[in-house]
Amino acid sequence: MTAMPETKSPVAAAIERHYESARADWENATISAGDIGAECERSIWYKFRWASPLDRIDGRKRRRFETGHREESRLIENLKSIGCEVQERDPATRRQWKVFRGPTTAKIDGQALNIPGAEKTLHIIECKAMNEKRYRNWRRNGLQKAEYNYFAQVMFGMELFGIHRTLFIASNTDTDEVETERVKYDPLAANSLVAKAERVAFTDTPPERNESFACRWCRHAGVCKEAAWARTNCRTCLHAELTRDGEWRCSPTGAALDIEAQKRGCKSHLFLPGLVPGEQIDADESENTVTYRLAAGAEYVDGRDAKPEAI
Repeated sequence: MTAMPETKSPVAAAIERHYESARADWENATISAGDIGAECERSIWYKFRWASPLDRIDGRKRRRFETGHREESRLIENLKSIGCEVQERDPATRRQWKVFRGPTTAKIDGQALNIPGAEKTLHIIECKAMNEKRYRNWRRNGLQKAEYNYFAQVMFGMELFGIHRTLFIASNTDTDEVETERVKYDPLAANSLVAKAERVAFTDTPPERNESFACRWCRHAGVCKEAAWARTNCRTCLHAELTRDGEWRCSPTGAALDIEAQKRGCKSHLFLPGLVPGEQIDADESENTVTYRLAAGAEYVDGRDAKPEAI
């Protein structure tokens, strides 16, 4: 048998390039329900503050995301085929159901009535696809124990939408088997997640570092552990203030900052001290400068010296 080449064929490489060029990399504007289950609050904070380099999504991964979205649509159609009354889009916006609360947000795959066994109860619908190992673990142990991130996502969604039941439906990508779990709203769990989100959103200091095996592939390892400098934007600036309704404002000017303004930043940017890999030794408010002694002993004057990421 002729061995398959280890390198990508021109056709496969072209397909992956197509996926990479068809969609720009994105930046979350809020702390989402999908993020809140992360064990490390520090990683959520770095993501919310746009501290780390953009998460570059390669073509293979983008194609996998597309596969997941297609399976979600299929599962919704499966529910409709058995008589469930599913609305996968918000009638007010004609888009996916989405709700904001301050700096947090939750999106759901649909709302449904006429679920077999609970016909009159309104449910949130959450669709997922899992490989054999994860699927079997979920079936043995339930969502809260086996897939805590998903559990947190649906709990947070129920809290923000004010709906107290979720139908979690998942397909096994290896066998095409489908199963469901009805998840009941737990106010203690939901309120704990809301408090976690607010704790992360409204602090200007990185939360305590969490040491775990997952640190090895964490996107934020550079700024967290390797003395890398954060990106320059409004969310990494000590002049930016987050209001309780989720709006960002510039404290010196009082101006509201939309997403594009936050990305651009301005020449008055000063890093949040917790994002500088060194010790603060001085500050001059009149000159808008903060001086740090870096790990190697050199001094860096923020507000005067060139931003390290631009050096």
